Amino acid sequence: MPRALVTGATGLVGSHIVELLLNDGWSVRGLARSDASRDALRSAGAEAVSGDLLDQASLGAASSGVDVTVGDGRATAASTSTERTR
Repeated sequence: MPRALVTGATGLVGSHIVELLLNDGWSVRGLARSDASRDALRSAGAEAVSGDLLDQASLGAASSGVDVTVGDGRATAASTSTERTR
């Protein structure tokens, strides 16, 4: 079974990508920063891995053993919470 890592896996577009891959028979791993995101991924049938796009070590661990990475996540270096939620 092919295996995919999806960044942004619980977002508007990423969640649909996860669903499509699972329906096509892929094993899906989603990168998640929060407990809520990890729970959502598990509920969808995907494997949840803790990580952040700004943390190179977590990306390396998350991508280990996957055949393809689908990048829908966004990294931000915004200085305020208002800027991060735009």
